[in-house]
Amino acid sequence: MIPESKFAGLRIRNILLIIGCYLLLTVFFYLRYTFGFERLIINLFLIFCFAVLLLLVTVSRRIRGAINGNLSETYSGLMRSMLLMTAMLISYSFLPHYTAPFLVFAFFMTEVSGCEIALITTSFAAIFFTINANGSIYELAEYLILILAGAVLPPIFENEKTRPAISFITFCFSVVIPGIFSYIPAGQINLYVVIFAAVTGLVTDLLFILLFDKMKVVVKKQEERSIVDIVSDTYPLVREIRSFSPADYTHAKAVSVLAAKCAHVAGLDADVAAAGGFYYRLGILGGEPVVQNGVLLAQLNCFPQPVITILAEYNGQEHTISTPESAVVNLVNHLVSRFEHLRDQTSQSDWNREIVIYQTLNELSGSGLYDKSGLSINAYLKIREFLVRGDDL
Repeated sequence: MIPESKFAGLRIRNILLIIGCYLLLTVFFYLRYTFGFERLIINLFLIFCFAVLLLLVTVSRRIRGAINGNLSETYSGLMRSMLLMTAMLISYSFLPHYTAPFLVFAFFMTEVSGCEIALITTSFAAIFFTINANGSIYELAEYLILILAGAVLPPIFENEKTRPAISFITFCFSVVIPGIFSYIPAGQINLYVVIFAAVTGLVTDLLFILLFDKMKVVVKKQEERSIVDIVSDTYPLVREIRSFSPADYTHAKAVSVLAAKCAHVAGLDADVAAAGGFYYRLGILGGEPVVQNGVLLAQLNCFPQPVITILAEYNGQEHTISTPESAVVNLVNHLVSRFEHLRDQTSQSDWNREIVIYQTLNELSGSGLYDKSGLSINAYLKIREFLVRGDDL
């Protein structure tokens, strides 16, 4: 089991930004509704309670891989959602009572973070909004029911055959629930609320139809983008490695490029191999113990879990190499290191390139390092053929 660093700087920053959103909302509601000082104190207490609860649940779910399936989630998706929610709550304050469309926010929040976190964040938003916008207990009850509906509908909405029925149900919820809860305190139906809710329901359905599939693609590609980003020349840690040791940077770049090509040839994840190859010797920045320091630095920078796994399996020293991408990175790192050594010690005419490749690969494959990696014989042969006929080394 790889030790988990729970409080990376990126995560703390995003949690603080989420808290900042509520502080901004407190200022806005104070200016708009001019409530007393005691309400400010209550708001600060509520924000503190929410921050503690959110931190606990996000840490718990991230460790279980329940936030986008990613143990190294930075909470950036949550932070961006909360920024959007801040703008939405401000706009909701200008709508008639009982007409704030919390269903739509809960629906998309569930796609970003999962049902549990979506319920916590949107329910608190509804409570915070109702208290500060002088709403009633009936209005809050309505919003909470809409939030529950928004949180359970996304998995059903994924099936294109059921989308028309779900869209109709969503419209009915958006109209009937506000109508019922606005009727209870007044004892009569408020047509203005019902008409406004009907318009809101139509807009909600339209947003679901237009944005749902796009949202799923964005969420699915979030980790892929982060893998590509961490090996770009503009990424801070890449610049730090280049500044710390130009030789290590050159080696890392060579391993990254070649590992990606080998992974592509073998039908593996080239992006994971590229990132794992570049940061394979990351622990050198932190000194001994190299493996543990490399993993810690990767966790503090919230690297995707497949990359952290490769770093934790550095040369099979502390953890057995367990993925084919990890095996490819290890193999390529040994090859690049051997060719670098040969170039430094002898002239190229003193050694045969193909023989060096065959000898190195035979040594590695016979060492047992890759026995549990899942790297197939067919993939290994494809990589060897590519290396022998290529000029990348």
